[in-house]
Amino acid sequence: MDNKNNILLIESGSSPGTFYSVDTLSLTCSCPIFVKKLQALPLDNPHRLCKHLVQAIAKTGIPPFLTQYKTDIEWFAQQKATFTDRYSVRRTKKLALPIGSVQSIATNKKRKYCYSDAIADGKKISAAIPLQGGMVSYNINNLHASYDTVTQESFIPITYRNMEGAIVAWIVDEYNRVKLDDAPSATKKQIEYQPIEHELPEEAVKTISIEKKKGMVEFYEIVDNFDKTEYFHLRGQAGRESIEAIIRKNYSVILYSINGSKVYTYDIAPTKHESNVPIANIGKVTMTFSSDLSDTFPKSYRFLEKAVLSWFRNEYDRISNNKLD
Repeated sequence: MDNKNNILLIESGSSPGTFYSVDTLSLTCSCPIFVKKLQALPLDNPHRLCKHLVQAIAKTGIPPFLTQYKTDIEWFAQQKATFTDRYSVRRTKKLALPIGSVQSIATNKKRKYCYSDAIADGKKISAAIPLQGGMVSYNINNLHASYDTVTQESFIPITYRNMEGAIVAWIVDEYNRVKLDDAPSATKKQIEYQPIEHELPEEAVKTISIEKKKGMVEFYEIVDNFDKTEYFHLRGQAGRESIEAIIRKNYSVILYSINGSKVYTYDIAPTKHESNVPIANIGKVTMTFSSDLSDTFPKSYRFLEKAVLSWFRNEYDRISNNKLD
């Protein structure tokens, strides 16, 4: 690689021994893809960056007008890939949405609230922002989320967690723009987002509380005379994920919910039995019957499956054997 007058020579990934000339000031490259398809794009359009430009500016420094795409550019540099693949990669790798990507489309200021609508990454966002500051309630394509401008507490469905930093920055900007004169300003929360690529270890879920109860379960509609049955209500935590579970002694089906989602079941001890079944012209055939009442583990939280199921087994054992502290 040569580095003179902002010119770098970047080797072709598909043709070893072939080098392309990259100018990191004018953001140009001598490769065929750039010359034929990309050179007409504006300098501040990240899709101008072929894979050689991506690698070059990741080494020498990303221009100020592209810093909002810093995380993406660095990721593509590692992959030796062109930025033109960005949106397909975002869907599979859940890259963080850059700050500034949320675009306001409507604002309606009332006496106590400002109602703001925006578009980000093809998703519609609708927020109710209190003019005195505090809890901002918003929806992303009908899924609920919230952000508190005072405490900086943030809740967002995991499906859209890669958008969190950009949305919070937009909420703070909207609030500061329309707030009442006597309301405190809000500061932007720095949210570090990393794609979830690996499952968590078995010990990742920590028990927050265990309560012995009878009657109504807070997150579950009671069935099968539950109101007369003693049960244990557990709360656990793994990173930002909260897990609630209902465990009963001598009953193998555990009820659980992750981050307030729908309720799922996990059968900790599926039953199996064999039976001799008479078959015409054959005689008796031994058939195995099994009963497993487990739901499929929620797809969005598959990285938690090993840890959550291990937590269930450990707590079920403690409860069943009276080992609670």
